[in-house]
Amino acid sequence: MLIFTFLKSLGIIFSKNSFRLLFIMLICISITALATAYYAEYVMGLEPCPLCLYQRLPYLVLIKLAVVALIFKKISKYGIIFVMLTLLVACLLAGYNSGVERGIFKPTSLCSSAIKIPEHLSINDIKTMLYNKGVASCTRPTIKVLELSMAEWNLLLNIAVLMSVIFIRVCSLNSQQT
Repeated sequence: MLIFTFLKSLGIIFSKNSFRLLFIMLICISITALATAYYAEYVMGLEPCPLCLYQRLPYLVLIKLAVVALIFKKISKYGIIFVMLTLLVACLLAGYNSGVERGIFKPTSLCSSAIKIPEHLSINDIKTMLYNKGVASCTRPTIKVLELSMAEWNLLLNIAVLMSVIFIRVCSLNSQQT
């Protein structure tokens, strides 16, 4: 009950501020998610699989949409629908990656290795190259936090953000009608 009251008041706040807070929230969440992914890759040295790289694209789209909406100080209902569709695609990508990691789905060509082996290398050179560079696989996560992979955490985040955007949109429509 307390959560519903909080979310309802949150929806009223967002509707009064013409979604400005929503877009600031989307920018902050997207930047945090991307910073976490880049930290894991470049600081911790964890190689992302190809699907992990694809999961970064919706965040870049959300940042771009939010910045444009903040600059023009207005967004149409189609802009909000595009935000929701972007979040839905993000959920589908993260869900597919989570399913591949758990063996629910079979990996497709999207999961092919990103390693390119130059021509004219000896077997020893190829072995050295492969041993020095981590090869990420879509079928097994490189790290788990609280028994969930980064793809599963990403899925939970995207579902929460999508549900929040839908709720805020519905609340704003209800407040406009009254």
